[in-house]
Amino acid sequence: MARALFVSIAWVVLATVAMACDENTTEPQPAAVATVEITPSAVSVDEGDTVRLSVRVADREDTELTGRAVAWASLDPATATVVDGLVTGIAAGQTSVTATSEGVSDTASVTVLAVEPSVPSLELVEEGFTLPTFLTSPPGDGRLFVTELAGQIHIIDGGSRLPTPFIDLTSVTGCCERSKGLLAMAFHPDYASNGLFYVFLNDLNGDSRLAEYQVTSDPDVADPGSGRDLLIVPQQEVAHVGGQIAFGPDGYLYVAFGDGTSAGEADEPRNGQNLENFYSTMLRLDVDSGSPYGVPSDNPFLGDASTLPEIWAYGLRNPWRFSFDRVTGDLYIGDVGAKAWEEIDVQDASSAGGENYGWSEAEGTD
Repeated sequence: MARALFVSIAWVVLATVAMACDENTTEPQPAAVATVEITPSAVSVDEGDTVRLSVRVADREDTELTGRAVAWASLDPATATVVDGLVTGIAAGQTSVTATSEGVSDTASVTVLAVEPSVPSLELVEEGFTLPTFLTSPPGDGRLFVTELAGQIHIIDGGSRLPTPFIDLTSVTGCCERSKGLLAMAFHPDYASNGLFYVFLNDLNGDSRLAEYQVTSDPDVADPGSGRDLLIVPQQEVAHVGGQIAFGPDGYLYVAFGDGTSAGEADEPRNGQNLENFYSTMLRLDVDSGSPYGVPSDNPFLGDASTLPEIWAYGLRNPWRFSFDRVTGDLYIGDVGAKAWEEIDVQDASSAGGENYGWSEAEGTD
């Protein structure tokens, strides 16, 4: 019996020791977060720029606690946002951001500074021109060609004007009363191979003349004797003649004419809505066919005996300048207005032509 009692006591002792061992191996509890500190406590950042904030999490003994989750938030995301401590300035103003870990937070103030828009700088390429009217380049050519109202075309190559004019048409231009003279030029899309270019000028009689010329074997000199008239439009006045020419993405030559009246007249001849003459119109010509030119088969008024087939659009007062968007092909027309309006008319690249821009029945939003 004594032996049995001894065995029982031994089992009790062993069980007690085992329980004590289990208690001694329990995992210690992690230290609680006592402080969260954002550094720096105040920052400034430009609109659209970023700045990095750091955060320190510590226990009550000020021992840094690593690996603790930190949630960031902005009081006003419209002024500044924050993601993992990276602050982005959105709009000028002041706000604050907070960092929170296990219910303990700290706040930093954020000032977003307005950024002044950059002002494009201008570079003087060349000077000393007399009444320059137009600037252009042949396709794929880095040279700049400058037309002067008196009739000369000059080349800027490598930032310097060449001493000899590309061509001198002063003997045929009627310069320089108001719009009278050389107004624009356009290079054929295949200029690199055929050397052809076109000019719009007012001649000695004041009439508007569209002519074709060709470069010589010297790429910097054209032949004045190669001129071929494509179109001559009589002008009673020297204002509102239009004057822009350009090849469209379709390879056809577009030519702009004004209403042919003086600045003080309100289109008394009613040219704006008259499709039996070239005034107030945009023409579309095929310079690669016909004599002296051809009319594209898809021109909107082709086959209508009451209109001129060359007309692409009409109702323009004085379409002094126009251009094609190089990406979309859309046509933008700058139409000089009368006393109250100036227009920029837009023709979508998908247009089949035939637009009536209103003059002289309407102008602007009238």
